[in-house]
Amino acid sequence: MIRQRFSVRKQAIGLACGWALVLSAYPAAAGQFPEPAAGQLPTPAAGETLTPATGQAPERDAPAETAPGETAPAETTLGTTAGLAEFVAYAVAKNPLLQSWADRHTASTEVAAQVSALPDPMLSYGFFARTPETRVGPQENVVGLSQKLPFPGKLSLRGQIARKDAEVWERTYEERLLDLVHDVSRSYYDYYRVFHVIRVTEEEKDVIRRMQDVAQVRYASGIVTQQDVLKAQLSLSALEDKLTTLRRDLKSVSARLNHYLDRVPDAPLAQPRLEPRVLGGEDIDALYARARDDRPELAAAGVNIEKAQAARALARREYYPDLTLSVNYTFVDERPLALLEDNGKDVLQLKAAINLPIWLGKRRARVREAEANIAMARNRRAGLRTKIASEVQDTYSRVTAAHELVRLYDGVIIPQAQQTFLASEAGYQTGKVDFLNYLDSQRMLLSLRQTRITLVADLGRQHVDLERALGAGLDQFSNRR
Repeated sequence: MIRQRFSVRKQAIGLACGWALVLSAYPAAAGQFPEPAAGQLPTPAAGETLTPATGQAPERDAPAETAPGETAPAETTLGTTAGLAEFVAYAVAKNPLLQSWADRHTASTEVAAQVSALPDPMLSYGFFARTPETRVGPQENVVGLSQKLPFPGKLSLRGQIARKDAEVWERTYEERLLDLVHDVSRSYYDYYRVFHVIRVTEEEKDVIRRMQDVAQVRYASGIVTQQDVLKAQLSLSALEDKLTTLRRDLKSVSARLNHYLDRVPDAPLAQPRLEPRVLGGEDIDALYARARDDRPELAAAGVNIEKAQAARALARREYYPDLTLSVNYTFVDERPLALLEDNGKDVLQLKAAINLPIWLGKRRARVREAEANIAMARNRRAGLRTKIASEVQDTYSRVTAAHELVRLYDGVIIPQAQQTFLASEAGYQTGKVDFLNYLDSQRMLLSLRQTRITLVADLGRQHVDLERALGAGLDQFSNRR
């Protein structure tokens, strides 16, 4: 009777193990999918989530909490007037596309922990539909546990590849950051050009009105004909027509700039404030060296080489087998008549197994693929070096030429045009210069002032292109260095 009870107990234990295995593997069948309580959703630790501005930031859906005694960070805003630095900082803080690249990098940092971990152990349960009879009794249930152990070095190499991939995504994020700064800066100078051309044109309208008043007085005095007054009025109408076109252009460039700032197209913008751009004293060789050190594309190319080399090492490790260790416990029922001393004794089995890497063709192909990827990464880095050197040379030449033009306009052309206009104005008032020459000198001055604004904006754009070619500015927005 005692043996029968013990046999039943072993059967119950075996069945319980089997049902526990089923329920643990399929929690949905038992309605056991856990649901986090409200307010207890998992959140990343501080510094785990990248943001565009610093590389680390909280979720976008809710503001970060401020600890007692601490001051909340100031919101990035634009005042009534703003320079390029303020516009760029606002775009970096607000642009959702840049945030998506930061999130992509954050996601990539979580891959290494996954691929470098051991596979999950396997828990198995077997129930004999037809019980096999053995010398010590019938076998009833089998519970097994197994663990696969990859060949030493495989998991660490997979983790190394994943970490290199995350580093590539970090460099990609920095590249997109520089692209955003470049796009915002060029749009800012377009906005600056149109805004200040409108301002200068409005100022010239006041000058034309003053010229019209002078012509009206001289016409009332019978000194000149009404034609001078009509010419002044026609010039005013032409300026108004040009202002209409300029205001339309201002809406267009404002919408493009608002796009980078993640604002509605017609959102009002601060008045652009231009900081002088001064050409540095570095020679072209020093600029080449800066670009080689700072361009994230070159850094990513170097990391891709290291990643491909790690992939080749992993491919070579695939020639070696993996080990699987397992333990099986078999429940054996007792016979009614205890004829043997081992009657009803359970069976414990320890087992080791390896895979046989005998299909060498696919492993050789994997090694050749990795070597080809190494060659591709090296050639890409060599091509990038040549391309970047060409970009630095081109943008440096254009910046130098733009500097010379602005210096020429500020030092020679604009002062001469102002003197010519003042002389024409004095000559017209004394009757020595006719109104047409007086008006032409004003038109020339207006055209040159507008051209100077365009040249200043173009100088800014050329500076932006040079900074992008150098990879300059990353230290302002990311914690890379």
